[in-house]
Amino acid sequence: GEWKGDHKSGFEFEMQYTLKKAGDLDLFIWAYYNDKPKERVLLPGPDPQAPESPYKMSCIASKADPTGSFIDRFCLLQPDTGLNAIKDVGKVNKQGSSKNLPLDVGKKEVQATSDMVLAGDDMVFKPQVRDKFGNPTGTAEGNLTLEVDTAEGERIALVPEISIKNGLTMYEAKYEPTLAGQYVCHVNLGGAPIAGSPVNFTCESAIPSAANSSIYCPDPPFFAMQNYEVILYAVDHYGNKCTRGGGSIHGRIQSATLPHGQEGQVPVTDNDDGTYVLTMHLVAPCDCKLMILIGNDGKDGKSGVGTELPAIPMNFISAKAAEKE
Repeated sequence: GEWKGDHKSGFEFEMQYTLKKAGDLDLFIWAYYNDKPKERVLLPGPDPQAPESPYKMSCIASKADPTGSFIDRFCLLQPDTGLNAIKDVGKVNKQGSSKNLPLDVGKKEVQATSDMVLAGDDMVFKPQVRDKFGNPTGTAEGNLTLEVDTAEGERIALVPEISIKNGLTMYEAKYEPTLAGQYVCHVNLGGAPIAGSPVNFTCESAIPSAANSSIYCPDPPFFAMQNYEVILYAVDHYGNKCTRGGGSIHGRIQSATLPHGQEGQVPVTDNDDGTYVLTMHLVAPCDCKLMILIGNDGKDGKSGVGTELPAIPMNFISAKAAEKE
């Protein structure tokens, strides 16, 4: 600061300070007198009832600025098995229907730890609007924009939902990718990207779907005491070819005349590339069916025990009997 004025009008010491932190503030002013250079004196404040400073001040956030605003990847909505989920189920039971409830009922937000999502995942983008000093603030409707470049090569606009929590203006936009591939989300404030934008993420196939997956079965004849490989080519609920393993695939033999000592369960080999090999081996001649179950094949992976594919008839005969014929 500096002294201003003269002997006639008096002197004033003028100080300038830029407030950067929004909130209620106390401004204290101390002085050192020449005769007591080691003693600091607290000067009076503007209120005559107050013998000393501070000055009571209130600083509000300035206008929204892209340099102070940011986005930290995205969140995923996942099933909530805690108390909140129990409350949500109660809402559904009382209303008799969940049609009018939000899409995220019974789910909780989990911060993403990678740039990979699965087809059908419920994503939430939560841009944090700040002024240039990082103070939370709001912005005019339409000034904050979110646009997604999809794997289909399209650009779609997301409309952010606005809410007030503890006096703070919050923004979030939901998105559900369905096609496997690369995606980019652009978050702009006043036409300029905020910190953390663009958000890049990769969508991979979801769990196998019984309705979309296909089966390869070798042609007959089938001989007892020999191995035959039936291959499941997994496709998810959205038509994406599965490219990794981990699906819940089960096989069993169904027959009214199952040979003595025959194992009813069919071993399944996960190739970790979206294909699964079921090895059929009958210890004796038998007319049977191969039943294949894809577990939890619903959109959310929690739609029940699973779905069986159409039965595959396989008539196993004796190799010796076939040679005689």
